[in-house]
Amino acid sequence: MEVDRTSISEASRAAGVRVSSAGSSFSLAFLFQIMTACSAFIAVAQWSLPVALGATFLLTPAFVRTGIVADMYRRKGKRFTWPKRLEIFLASVGVVLLALLAGAVSCLLISVLFGAIAAATSWFAGASDLYFEAGILGTAGGIIWGLAGGLIVGMVAMMHFWAPQMLKADS
Repeated sequence: MEVDRTSISEASRAAGVRVSSAGSSFSLAFLFQIMTACSAFIAVAQWSLPVALGATFLLTPAFVRTGIVADMYRRKGKRFTWPKRLEIFLASVGVVLLALLAGAVSCLLISVLFGAIAAATSWFAGASDLYFEAGILGTAGGIIWGLAGGLIVGMVAMMHFWAPQMLKADS
């Protein structure tokens, strides 16, 4: 059974529906890549689950960003060669690492700040023999606020560093 594409696009235009001329589908090579990635994840997860989860958290945003940039290149009619794809992917991994690093540093600084405030408060309140324990407890309590601050800083860093390369591809 053969479908007449012109009658479908004419009917959709008459109904006010926008139809992409390029069409969207998954290639067989893309499906094989997904299956290979799943197999690699399962193999690494059997070896070391933390390594598999860390790689997943690092590489998934990088793959998504690379796919978005590749789609922008295709829409502009530009060729997206393998060297360019590798360059964009490595830049995406760098963006994710930079955002993770910014979040981790802010988490550490906020936690240590809470500990320093608790130790100083204990010292100035006259409990100078307990200032170290108060600092440890303050740091432990500050971890919650540090994680929240690190998450916010990481997301802001991701938004700040995520877009420039995609805008460059779009122009």
